Amino acid sequence: TLSDWLLIIQAVILFLGLGFTALSVWNNKNDNRRMATVDLILRQRFNEELNKSIEMVYNLVKGDFPNLHQYLDKEKYPEERKAILALLNYREFVAVGINTGIIDEEVYKRSFCN
Repeated sequence: TLSDWLLIIQAVILFLGLGFTALSVWNNKNDNRRMATVDLILRQRFNEELNKSIEMVYNLVKGDFPNLHQYLDKEKYPEERKAILALLNYREFVAVGINTGIIDEEVYKRSFCN
């Protein structure tokens, strides 16, 4: 009958609407994750303290990598220790963000691994 067909059409329209809503929420979540990743990358590029720490650690690594642990001595190398810990803490923050899905790994890798 006509009322049965109307109920079926109404149910189909309802389910299509729910499907589009779910797809929209999923897509919005991915866009927000990508935007948060881009924001993190931009903040890193303009963070003077972090960039100085990265440069110092890379210079230490170029010099004597097998003995890098010696620079963790508070008394002898306070600046080097501070730079190493700042870089490790930042990298750990990024790794946790990637593992929990807050940071988009593909976007982050594309911006740093060329």
